[in-house]
Amino acid sequence: MDVSQGSPESTSPSRNSRSSIPIPKRKSSLHLYIANSFGNNSQSSPSPSSASSVHEDPHSASSSRSATAMGMHSSMYVPGRTAAAMSANVDGVSSSDYLQLRENHNRLINKCEEVTRRNQNLESTNQLLKKSVTALQNDVAALRKERSEFVDKNRKLKKKLAEIVPSGTVSSCSDDDDGAEKSLEEHKKEHSADSVEATKKESELDSLLNEMEKLKSYLNNVELQLYEANEKISELQESKQQYEETSEKLRAENAELSKIARLMSANILESIDTSKR
Repeated sequence: MDVSQGSPESTSPSRNSRSSIPIPKRKSSLHLYIANSFGNNSQSSPSPSSASSVHEDPHSASSSRSATAMGMHSSMYVPGRTAAAMSANVDGVSSSDYLQLRENHNRLINKCEEVTRRNQNLESTNQLLKKSVTALQNDVAALRKERSEFVDKNRKLKKKLAEIVPSGTVSSCSDDDDGAEKSLEEHKKEHSADSVEATKKESELDSLLNEMEKLKSYLNNVELQLYEANEKISELQESKQQYEETSEKLRAENAELSKIARLMSANILESIDTSKR
């Protein structure tokens, strides 16, 4: 009986000693709490007092878990912020470069358009000069033809004059051997007829001389016009050569500017692709 009574008294202080073990109410982090719990489980068997202590303080565990979760969230969120800021800076730089490249591209395109317009104007003027040169050449050919015609007319007039002048001299100088036998009246009639013929021939000669003078003046004018036309043709040929040289230079510049524009457009497209990526 004494043993049975003494056994409960001996067991009661052990239970009191187990329940009186100090348990930390708060932990700094969830990892320390889990490490301590695993260490206690490996060193000693699980006791109902420790389980009761864990169940007794759920507020401390939830607070430690929330603290660790907030720390992890903040540690993951801060690099996101920096990445966003860096991407914003990169986008800003790429947008400024893109605007500058766009302006340069527009300037080059405008310059190419101006060069093409100038080249077109030069080509149109060159065509007009070619047309004017052909027209002047046709005029020169027509003037030469007229000159040859006037030369032929002059030769014919000279032949007529050669035919008219000797016949007049012979008729004026001819004397009949039988004039002494004729009467004075017949001699007067013949003299009057000769004078009429002489006046007619003189009038014809005067008209022919006037016509020759007119033809000479016209030939002089034609020669002057031919000289001026030749000078104009030479000037037009020189200007044509100058326009051709300038057109070749402008074509070369246009080709170079088109190459530069293509390169700039390719660079702009590459920069746009890189900025999008």
